[in-house]
Amino acid sequence: TITIEYGGKKLIRVEDDGIGMDPDDARLSLERHATSKIRRADDLGADVVLFLDGDGSDDPSQTPLLLEPIARGEADMIVGRRTNASDPASFRRFHQFGNRLVCRAINVIFASDIRDVFSGYRVMTRDLVKSVPVLARGFDVETELTLQALYRQFVIAEVATVCEARPEGSHSKLRTV
Repeated sequence: TITIEYGGKKLIRVEDDGIGMDPDDARLSLERHATSKIRRADDLGADVVLFLDGDGSDDPSQTPLLLEPIARGEADMIVGRRTNASDPASFRRFHQFGNRLVCRAINVIFASDIRDVFSGYRVMTRDLVKSVPVLARGFDVETELTLQALYRQFVIAEVATVCEARPEGSHSKLRTV
């Protein structure tokens, strides 16, 4: 079910029974997003925070997979590691190369096992969000969240998710050299 109060200005809550969302509910939950309403961590009223890319490449029906390890207390941040792409254009080869390169550097520095640092599909505990200062304003926010969380010794885990190609007519703001 989806609960929207005051046109999404006060609350947007998406509840899932673990079976998956109806496609109409998923579309409704993405029509208006509440991220612009959150100015600081104190504004959060939830125990967990969900991030997903607004380009339609993340499937919201996979969210229960990301919530499970948080609910079991196994991690503070879960990252949707993009795998099993149905279309090679959904995660281009040079972007994969850059992702592996940055992950390798992070893993050497922090003795971690990060495999998709650039994924925007994430679930985090309120404690992590309140403890991690984020200064990034663009595509580097995922990297900063990861680095700050590792530096503060929060536990990060990854869950395999399917990454879909962007909807027709949408264009990436990333420019591969």
